Amino acid sequence: MLGVAREDWTLKEVNRVAMIKQAVDGHITVRDAAEHLGMSERQVQRLKARVKSEGSVGIRHRNKGKIPHNRLSQEGRDELMKIFMEWKHKCDDGLNASHFCDILKRDHQIVYSRQTLWRLLKCYGMVAITRQARKHRTRRQDYYVSAAGSGKRL
Repeated sequence: MLGVAREDWTLKEVNRVAMIKQAVDGHITVRDAAEHLGMSERQVQRLKARVKSEGSVGIRHRNKGKIPHNRLSQEGRDELMKIFMEWKHKCDDGLNASHFCDILKRDHQIVYSRQTLWRLLKCYGMVAITRQARKHRTRRQDYYVSAAGSGKRL
């Protein structure tokens, strides 16, 4: 039915294929399909055209199953973790993602954002729990209290 193994498809994609096929066959209008799928009529028309030309596979996002071009390779991850562990022992366990970012830039001429390094360290369980923000104080009702009738703030 779908042209690809069913377990590769999400429920949302299966429902989308069914609705678009009904619209292609003329069983429902483009407007009804758009309302049911939560998209514009123009987008349903585009999907109908793709289903007519490519079949059910035309429904899927074209990047589905592809590896992002900016993904860090496993070799790169391993190298970064090796460098991190060397520096972690030198810094007496006080190394965080920001400091590690500076060390990589300064000593190894490797440039990654602090957030990328933080995500990598988090995957390997190397990031300490972050500090929670303090709760903002609330204004008291009795902020101005009369001290012995002077009307001054305490």
